Formats: sequence, structure tokens, C-alpha cells
Amino acid sequence: MAKPQRLWQRVFDYIRKDLSEIIVPSCLPDHPTSEKCRRLSWREIGQVSRTALKAYADSWSSSPSRMEELHREPEFRNSSLLAEIRDEFAQVAKGGAKGLAPYLHRLAHLRAAVVKDSINAFTEGYKDGLSGRTGLGSEGFGRAAERDDG
Repeated sequence: MAKPQRLWQRVFDYIRKDLSEIIVPSCLPDHPTSEKCRRLSWREIGQVSRTALKAYADSWSSSPSRMEELHREPEFRNSSLLAEIRDEFAQVAKGGAKGLAPYLHRLAHLRAAVVKDSINAFTEGYKDGLSGRTGLGSEGFGRAAERDDG
């Protein structure tokens, strides 16, 4: 049986080293080939912050303002798409819940078709990648397409 002093030493070492590493793990060292970024000056930090905040604020621009911009364009006012949308909404308004059902049914079928097409395109691309027809090898980018075509 271990001596009590050695047992206490092990418990103390565990608490001091291992437990603190479990609770607050230290970062792994950087890879030797990684480049260290230089520290930014206060002016550069302010410039980056202003740019980031401006981009963030622009991303929250509301859709009504975008629709107002679209309505100002004469192409949008006269487009057949706008007329179709107005007709569909008029039919839905007249029919109530019964008029809404065919519209939602058509929308669901359209979304299902888009998902099906995108899955098919993904699987074709994945199969091409597995078969090695990506064209990114030693042949160059354009030569693989020429080989596949003829």
C-alpha cells in the first residue's frame, strides 16, 4: 500500500496539473509553418471595427426598403411576374382557405422539385469526384472537360 504522503502528493499533482487542464484546457502550440499575424494598431482596429459594423448594419436592411426600390423601377411595374403575383393573391383572397390550398400545394411541389434537382446535381458531382474526373490533376483544368466531351 502506498504511503499516505505519496498518496497526498499524487492527489495534489492531479489537482494542480490535470484537473486545471481539464477545466481550462491550454491551446495547442502553433504549427511550425504557420505565420504569425502582426498586431494591429489602434487606428487599424478602429477601421476594421467600423467596416465590420457597417457590413453588419447593411445586412439588416429591411425587405420593405428593397421592395420600394424594386417598385421604383419601371421594369418591375410592367413585368408579367408582378401581374401573375397580383392575380394569384386576388384568387387566394377570394377563395379564403379553399383558395389558399392549391397555391400552397403548387408551392410545395415546386420546392420538392428544386430539392430533388439539387440532390441529383450533388450526387452527380460527388460521383464525378470519386471517379477522378474533376480535371484538377496533372492534366490541367480544361483538358479533362475536353477528354469527357470527345
